[in-house]
Amino acid sequence: MDWSNERYIRFYTRDTAEWLALGWQARGLFGLILRVCDRAGVIELGRVGLRGLAALVHAPWSEIERPLQELLADGCIQLRDGDRPVLLVLNFLEAQEVGQSDAQRKRESRARRRDLAKAVTKRDGESRNVTEPSREVTRGHDQSHEVTPSYPSYPPVPSEPDEPRAHARKAGERDAQAEIAAELRANAVFANLDTAAIAESLIGSVIGLEASNKFTRAQYRQAIALAAHDCESGAAEGRKRQQLRYKFGDLRDGKLMRPAARAVPRTAPQGAADPAAELARITAMTAGLPKFQPPQRSR
Repeated sequence: MDWSNERYIRFYTRDTAEWLALGWQARGLFGLILRVCDRAGVIELGRVGLRGLAALVHAPWSEIERPLQELLADGCIQLRDGDRPVLLVLNFLEAQEVGQSDAQRKRESRARRRDLAKAVTKRDGESRNVTEPSREVTRGHDQSHEVTPSYPSYPPVPSEPDEPRAHARKAGERDAQAEIAAELRANAVFANLDTAAIAESLIGSVIGLEASNKFTRAQYRQAIALAAHDCESGAAEGRKRQQLRYKFGDLRDGKLMRPAARAVPRTAPQGAADPAAELARITAMTAGLPKFQPPQRSR
């Protein structure tokens, strides 16, 4: 398996009271659901409804029906009925895209530096023990000069960013998130969503913290408008989030383009007469004219 090109998901290990209250079959089924849902946490069930999930997880319906009802009752997944019923995993995007806090990253960095220093100290100590007998061999000779004692050499450790730069970068991230959230609230397609959470997700997992200050608010507005353009009428929340991720990914890669013009249905010109009235008018105009007689063929 080519690990670098495989998609993966986060499956958290903390055991809460609600999680342990589920049966082991329901807990196992939840893991299979995470594997088959798309990047927005949505599963298209098709016309067969919930029974379609059995085909997707490769299990008999009779064996997953009861644990599936447990998950629906718990609320961690929801069934959205309609013309195209879907199964929605709640909090999927937040759980998969959340990043580590600055404090946690610094703790892990310090732990790696400490482990590296311990490994170097142990290696140098073993090296001194190996070379010690050679000094005994030459002890009989006169000491020509003072020998400079050797000390273990430590490899350079990358320094952590200074606090002013870290604070400035963090402030820039908050500004970009606020601009995206404001533009989402101003767009009728996305105004009813959790705009603050979506903006944080787009900065953290699509645009990136370092690149967030390269783009202007007008560019964010254009990406949101294009995402709204590609959302069908009455699109589900998962579809809307997916379109936003696509367009912000295009913005990051420099591929954001205007949408192709949609075909406009042809309608009667404004002010045109009613077809029935127009037919009656033409009939009245031609009432006095002689009827057409086809020419007779000569025999």
